[in-house]
Amino acid sequence: MEYSRMLQYLGEIEDETSATNSVPVLEVILNKMPKKFIDLHDVLRRIFGAIQESQTIDLTQFYCHSVDIYRFLYTIFGSIYRVKATRTLYKVLDDCTKISSVYTNISSGGQGEGLNIPNGDYDLMTILEQIQVKPDCYDIEEDRPILLFDNQHSYPGFAHLKIGQNRFSEELFTSWGENTFYGPLISNSRFKNYFVARYRDHDCKIHGPCISDSPGTVDHLFCFRALFWPDVAKSWVIRNRSSMWPPTDVILNSVFSHRLQTESCKKNKRMYLSTRQCMAHLLIGTNVDAIAGWLLLAAYFYEKGKPLYVLKIVDVILAKSKEDKMLIADGYHEDVMVTYLEQVASTNWNYKLSFLNFMKMHCVDMIYVIPGSTLNSEELLPKFDLNFYMIPPVIYAHVLRFVCYNVNDKISLRGKAICDIIKQCRENCFLGDWKGRAITYAILAKIYEAMHDDKSAYYWNSHFCRYWRKNDGSIYAIKFFPTFEL
Repeated sequence: MEYSRMLQYLGEIEDETSATNSVPVLEVILNKMPKKFIDLHDVLRRIFGAIQESQTIDLTQFYCHSVDIYRFLYTIFGSIYRVKATRTLYKVLDDCTKISSVYTNISSGGQGEGLNIPNGDYDLMTILEQIQVKPDCYDIEEDRPILLFDNQHSYPGFAHLKIGQNRFSEELFTSWGENTFYGPLISNSRFKNYFVARYRDHDCKIHGPCISDSPGTVDHLFCFRALFWPDVAKSWVIRNRSSMWPPTDVILNSVFSHRLQTESCKKNKRMYLSTRQCMAHLLIGTNVDAIAGWLLLAAYFYEKGKPLYVLKIVDVILAKSKEDKMLIADGYHEDVMVTYLEQVASTNWNYKLSFLNFMKMHCVDMIYVIPGSTLNSEELLPKFDLNFYMIPPVIYAHVLRFVCYNVNDKISLRGKAICDIIKQCRENCFLGDWKGRAITYAILAKIYEAMHDDKSAYYWNSHFCRYWRKNDGSIYAIKFFPTFEL
């Protein structure tokens, strides 16, 4: 019986039969039933006998008799008495395994609903009662582990479980947690592997959100109890047909017409093709040099509202070594660049790549910003009265970091990104000529303006204006840049 295999996993019984090897496990379970269920003892025995008898029926004899099959399914297998009896049996078995307050077993799936399908798998949910799930904005108590429910930054139909910060948070993180852009979360893989390692059956495997035995007859799901309804389901708590939610026409179109109501959009295909074309061009651009092409791809993901993709690309870029790379800029003569690349090739080229591709890996280009481009972060990049201007690539990488942290209110990480911009400016990291440094000052002014820090914005704006006049001798390019009054 499927339930006996679950009990073996939990360590409640050792074998599938008693010491005489002739008494089924259900006999052992029924003999150990709590006193409050003793009056159901004989009833459950008859129910179990009926279930075993129905499971031994050779269904092949009905293949040529559709009417008999219908009668069997409707009057016997799916009858109201059979369904109620099956539900009662599994409810009693769930209560019998409630030997500790730290977990609760719930039979789900077909058996839990009353349909004991022959040769079907057994679905079991185990609720870890000592851990509570609360909304993200709630206060966190110190007396028990707390997980915070966050579905604002997850895929539709899913949620992040944040680890609440109290005296249990370190233990939870050590067992199941992982650091992410949204803070410490429960890791899906670590959570399931934690329980897989504690099964007696060493051949068990992960099956979707569940853990299954090797034959695939048991699906065991560990879960938590939420003390609230998710936002998308709150309306169901107080639903009333008089409120017409959902609308009657939606129900009629979805249920009685046997189809879902869809909304057509003539622009879908054009938008899909446009997205594919943009991605194709951006991926080609990643082969042009070591950094700039990847930064344009990251900027595209930022405009599409995917900050995690942006941060992963930027992290890979900033992790690359910068000592063996040369900036492609107007300040370098062609013969100087060729000589440098020949020196690099003579020491590092391993002939696995073509010489052209190898040179691209050691070249760093500037980011060319064209006014009106959809890749521009208009709220942060300064506006100049020029056809285009260039931003140092490493500075642009840290700017992308800042905008991702700023939009998600990551204050400490946002401050670190600003410090990194200032540090790279002082170290003259791929700034090019004097214009690269001036552009960096203008970006810093725009960053502090976005943070509503007018004093710091005025400081960097003044720094930019003085530096530009000193080197260019004119102010035509900065007349559109905002000034600040304190």
